[in-house]
Amino acid sequence: MYSDGVLQDVCFNVEIPVPEKAARQMIIDLAARKLDEIYEANILPDPNLSTCFWPTPCIHKTHCHTGAVPSGKYGFVRVDQIGS
Repeated sequence: MYSDGVLQDVCFNVEIPVPEKAARQMIIDLAARKLDEIYEANILPDPNLSTCFWPTPCIHKTHCHTGAVPSGKYGFVRVDQIGS
C-alpha cells in the first residue's frame, strides 16, 4: 500500500544511524550510572518532566509520585511477568 501511494500521508521512514563506538559507550555508562542511582535510592525521586508530563502525561505519574505502592490496581505489571 505504501508503494501504491495510499499511505504516504501517514507513514514515513526515518533512518537512524547507530552511534559510533565512543558515543555508544557513553550512553551505556550513563545508563549504568542511572541504574546504580535508582538501586541505591532510599527516597522517592523528583518527577522527571521529560517522561512523566511530556509529550503526553504518563498515566502512572500520580501513583509514582505520591508514594503509592505499585500494584495491579494502578496498572503496574511486574517486569518478570511480561510476556508470560
